[in-house]
Amino acid sequence: VAADPRLELVARFHRPGSMGEGLVERDEALSLADVVIDFTTPWTSAELAKACAARGGPALVIGSTGFTASELAAIAEAAKTIAVVRSGSYSLGLNMLTGLVEQAARALGHDDCDIEILEAHHLFKVDAPSGTALMLGEAAARGRGIELDDVARRARDGIVGPRGAGEIGFAVLRGGSIVGEH
Repeated sequence: VAADPRLELVARFHRPGSMGEGLVERDEALSLADVVIDFTTPWTSAELAKACAARGGPALVIGSTGFTASELAAIAEAAKTIAVVRSGSYSLGLNMLTGLVEQAARALGHDDCDIEILEAHHLFKVDAPSGTALMLGEAAARGRGIELDDVARRARDGIVGPRGAGEIGFAVLRGGSIVGEH
C-alpha cells in the first residue's frame, strides 16, 4: 500500500487495547477507511465483517482461512450490506492453478482419476486443510459438477476400507518451518 501513490494507508489496528506505534482503536480505523484489508483469524474476520456492516462500511477484503460455518454465515450476512472479498489466497499463480484444476477435473471425469490434495505447513498453522488446499478441492469439485462437502475425505487413519468412488481426498502435514507446499 505504501509503495502505490494511488493508495493511502489511513490506519492500522490490532487486538483491543494494543496501542503500539501507529495503531488506533478499531472503530477509529473503520471511520477513516474506505477498505479494510484483514489477514487475521476467522473469528476476528467475522467480527470485523459485522462491525463494518453495522456502520454501512467500509468494504472488507479477507484473507483469513479456517472458518466455521457460523463465521462464514456472519460474513455472508455482512456482504448483504457492504462489499466483501474473501479468498484463501490472493496469489495470481494459485488462482490460475485453480482454473487449471477445474478444467482437468472436468476433462478427466469422475471414474477415470482420483484426486488427492497433499499440503504441508509449519507447526504453528492452526487450520487444516489450508485455505489454499480447500480452494484446489473446490476447483476440482466444480470441474466435476459436484459439491466438495459431498465428496471431501479429510481424515483417514487406521483400517478405513478402500477409497470411495469420486472422493476428493485431503492429506495434511504440519511440522517444522515449512512455509507452505501444495
